[in-house]
Amino acid sequence: MIDAIIILGSGINQDGLLPDNLKLRVSKGVQLYTQGLAKNIVMSGNYSFWLDDSREIPFRSEASAMREYALMLGVPETDIFIEEKSKDTLGNAFFTKIDYLEKNDWKQVMVVTSDFHLKRTKFVFDHVLGPQYAIEYYPVLLDLSADERREKEAQETNTTNILRALMRDIPSGDTEAIREAMY
Repeated sequence: MIDAIIILGSGINQDGLLPDNLKLRVSKGVQLYTQGLAKNIVMSGNYSFWLDDSREIPFRSEASAMREYALMLGVPETDIFIEEKSKDTLGNAFFTKIDYLEKNDWKQVMVVTSDFHLKRTKFVFDHVLGPQYAIEYYPVLLDLSADERREKEAQETNTTNILRALMRDIPSGDTEAIREAMY
């Protein structure tokens, strides 16, 4: 059995409700959970750091809204953990690692994210968690137009390239070096 399913946030509506794409991620994670593949679910995400300079900061975190949705889908409260510090994929991996994986000695995890976000997620989680973790990835296919998909994939490629440059000299799994790079 896998130790935990990690579901990544992807934004939250101003009214605190989940957008449809994030509901799909949570539904996929809950489906994996109900199949008995893991006992724990970690909902990861506060809100995007892009909102820091605006007046549009949501009144609650992505993780808390995701938790509420998973509860509505029948997941017991005791099996859901929330990570509310992260504002990007690097933060998702880092804070989930230090707040839950290391503290509970969880070494086998599944990560649920959108299909277009998979390459960046895989690079970041593989690098942040390091070789001592066994990680499976579950992409959720989003219904996007060809233009929307191309735009999202181009953004993902650019962001992944920036992260590769940032972490180029950081050994895989080196939590302290990653912490220094983040701050």
